[in-house]
Amino acid sequence: MNRQRRESHAAHLGWATAGSVSIGDVVCWRGAWGEEAAKVVQVLGLEITDHPREKYGREVDSATWSMVRANRVLFTLDNGHWAYGSQIHRASESGRLDS
Repeated sequence: MNRQRRESHAAHLGWATAGSVSIGDVVCWRGAWGEEAAKVVQVLGLEITDHPREKYGREVDSATWSMVRANRVLFTLDNGHWAYGSQIHRASESGRLDS
């Protein structure tokens, strides 16, 4: 499957795609500050912070993966947990971690 078609299919299913992550997307989360095994979860809320690892920010509908990697995005997840960006990774359609 070519990349454009794969991303379109992933977006239709709610999987986070290449450039950004949005409310409703499916991602992999690692609990215990990133130490636990990855679990597939859905994003219920996003906040952008002014500095890395702050606990509160401004609510947004989507964020770039570069902001996530900079640890400036807080996630509210459908499993009852919240997470820093360092605990979140893209999920492939099979639920495996993507880099």
